[in-house]
Amino acid sequence: MSGAAAAVESLQDTLAREHAYLVAAVAGYSALRKPWETTEIIEAMQDSARLHLVAMDIVTAAKAVASAARDALQLAFEETGCPAVDITGYRVSAQDGSRVVRIMDASKIPHNYTTQPPTPPREPDMKLIRTLLVAGDDVPGAELSRSSPSIRFTKRST
Repeated sequence: MSGAAAAVESLQDTLAREHAYLVAAVAGYSALRKPWETTEIIEAMQDSARLHLVAMDIVTAAKAVASAARDALQLAFEETGCPAVDITGYRVSAQDGSRVVRIMDASKIPHNYTTQPPTPPREPDMKLIRTLLVAGDDVPGAELSRSSPSIRFTKRST
């Protein structure tokens, strides 16, 4: 099973498993017209907390599905050598990752390449370091590397 299929299945399982909590919570909220007992308030708060956890699970599963789909598209582009695919209203293409600074050892970054907040610790000045590295200068403790590849969806005019 592909990563995307597994993520979709996980999302479906999460939604099915937690449906009962949603039904109970809706029933609890519909009972607002009557005075509540302390235990009913506690149960409603617990239902609300469960709903929040379910929503977080759904977001996590959706992120996994999106990540798996992106990875599958990237792999398909690499394996086929196809630079882009046109689908209804969009063009999907692979892009190389941009050049980003990776700090390997912040303690080795010279002080004049850092920003100084009002209180320590000092943070590397990423813009300055990137500019220097792109220009070919050496910055101890930093190097220029590529970020992860990405997938771009471009809306086409019809």
